[in-house]
Amino acid sequence: MKLVARCAAALVAAAALSSVAPATPLVAPSAGSDAILLLRAQPEGELRLQYRKDGDGATQVVTVGIAEDYHYIDSPQQLRIYDYKLRRIFSTAHTDSFVSDSLYAEVWSRATLLTNRLMLARTLQSGRNAAPIAGPASESPFWMETEFGVISAELPRPVITQISNETGVHWMVGGEEVARALFQSDTVPEGIKHSLRRLWPTLVQVHPAVAEALAASGRMPGELWLKQTPGKPQGMVHWTLLQTEWEPAARFPLPAHATAHPTRDEGSYPELFATLAAVTAEHRVPPSQETYRSRVHAALARGAGLEAVLWLTEMDLARGRPFALCQPGDPREYCVLSEQAERLAKADSRTSVAFMTPVPGAADRRQFGSLPNAYVLQFLWATRAEPNAAARDAGERDLLAALKASPVPNFCKEAGVFYASQWQPYVAWQLWDFGRLMAGHLQGDLLDAIDILEANLAASQPALF
Repeated sequence: MKLVARCAAALVAAAALSSVAPATPLVAPSAGSDAILLLRAQPEGELRLQYRKDGDGATQVVTVGIAEDYHYIDSPQQLRIYDYKLRRIFSTAHTDSFVSDSLYAEVWSRATLLTNRLMLARTLQSGRNAAPIAGPASESPFWMETEFGVISAELPRPVITQISNETGVHWMVGGEEVARALFQSDTVPEGIKHSLRRLWPTLVQVHPAVAEALAASGRMPGELWLKQTPGKPQGMVHWTLLQTEWEPAARFPLPAHATAHPTRDEGSYPELFATLAAVTAEHRVPPSQETYRSRVHAALARGAGLEAVLWLTEMDLARGRPFALCQPGDPREYCVLSEQAERLAKADSRTSVAFMTPVPGAADRRQFGSLPNAYVLQFLWATRAEPNAAARDAGERDLLAALKASPVPNFCKEAGVFYASQWQPYVAWQLWDFGRLMAGHLQGDLLDAIDILEANLAASQPALF
């Protein structure tokens, strides 16, 4: 395979899946609270409730606010706002800073964790030679779906019996009570009834079928008991309503004048976050295709084949829609330049080191310091980072170097995949959001795959949106 193709083949393959127009996030992860409050300036009717929570560690009082297109949970630990208009989750520890995460990241986490748990349960059961999903209670369909608040089409539907009597509404599974509610007599205002289904999985650990029933009642419980641990009588958490208030013109609850911080404060990510915040705010764009051509021609004229290969790789990534893969003798200019660059690069002893597996270590990397576009190599190394802490730390620094050197939106696509593969979905979505807000983002680039992913999430988990 040609060197340029080797650099970009996986990225081009991902772009081939794209068939939708770019879906630009409404706000950047770095937008301050004042900018968000401008978008949420219209007051809304808000049902405000105060609950006491017992039975899960220390007793605490939690305030819940429910509006037409947002709800929030204000606990002693933090204020967490689910904004369904902007599709974001704002969280703050009651300070002058907050974190702005994508709602899609949370929904993806729930669905993916359930899939992983199901795969683990099946693996464990294959060793027991038991019937499907017949191990410990925590591996049952009901409890797996309860833990993550979503339903899997791969799991059999658990039998949940609902019984109403003078002591409340009871939900039973296998003869065991898993939930009980004593509802208030008054229904919630009509405008927020549809918001109840989205609220329950974010407030409590509850099976989706029970969440559906709670929401369908149109009322809030005066008392609610939920079993959190299968098979243990002491596993009940008890919620008691202390106060109810209707605010007809509530202000969006995010504190004013607060600064958005990165969702991860370790390693190189805070600097990466700050770099992308500046790139999007200043509307920086990658060099033009003509500039890249000039750089390739200049490198070829100097016999610098490896440098030319890397310019062609960045040129491809910066173009938006990647070039179609070259065939032998392809007359297109990009392909002709690729052949010339590859021929020269083969004579450079560094080329085999640059693309070796595993990626080069610190000693080998020093020989690339003279390349003006060594950051492209660093980007490629990061996307092939080994699954160990040292390699991941190096990969994070490599991504930072690439994005500081050149504002290529497609760099953000693969940077997000880098973090998602380490189970940091909130970080991944911040990077994907930045990429789609960059001035160089175009229909047909690799970030279209994120638009497709989000559309699929909204279609498969509508109750959470």
